[in-house]
Amino acid sequence: MPKPTEEQKKRPTALSWHLWLWPALLLAAGTLLCRFLPLDQRVSGLFYAPAHGTWAGDTMLPVRWIQWFGDYPSVLLGMAGLWLAVALLGPVELRPWRRAGIYLVISLALCHILVNPVLKKHYNRARPKETALFNGNRPFTPVLNPPATDEEGRSFPSGHAAAGFAFVALFFAFRDHRPRLARWGLALGLAHGLVNGLGRVLQGAHFPSDILWSFGVVWFTCLALYRWWHVPRLTPRE
Repeated sequence: MPKPTEEQKKRPTALSWHLWLWPALLLAAGTLLCRFLPLDQRVSGLFYAPAHGTWAGDTMLPVRWIQWFGDYPSVLLGMAGLWLAVALLGPVELRPWRRAGIYLVISLALCHILVNPVLKKHYNRARPKETALFNGNRPFTPVLNPPATDEEGRSFPSGHAAAGFAFVALFFAFRDHRPRLARWGLALGLAHGLVNGLGRVLQGAHFPSDILWSFGVVWFTCLALYRWWHVPRLTPRE
């Protein structure tokens, strides 16, 4: 098989079908498990002590750090993207880095808007510690069901987990000209999102399905922006 030419190596990477399929299957399977096993109630119940009415994460300092500071790294990532977009203006050879910076700023802003002002504010799912399952006064709402009341609830999806998963934007931003950096960004985003999400589950602030859908919203937002905005602006030289 002939080796690719230098020109072929510089072309944008093809958008693989598995970038859509496997996350969609994970989202569908996880949602079904949370609805019908029921995984949400069972997993959250592992971290609740009914005798004392407390959650495992209440006394864990690292978990409190996640609550206080877990979403700050995504803000720093957005600032870094803005710096790439603005500070590297000029040389043509830096165009891929500028475009990556613009992509990071837009994708992080879109993910924040979808998760916080839109879904969290309007879906009104009660947090685990607010439900009657765990000595609260609100009914439990299965994932994707309409909430039983109009009371404000901010469980779905998790903002902290989404802030962690937002680092997967690095994967799409650098996939076509810095693949090693892209892979590190993907690993960092998945790990950061899972750690943030686990911390919030330990505190009774979110159900596992809230964490799953934080990943889904972030991943498909970043993927859609990559497919319809980022890729069409790449050139064979990049």
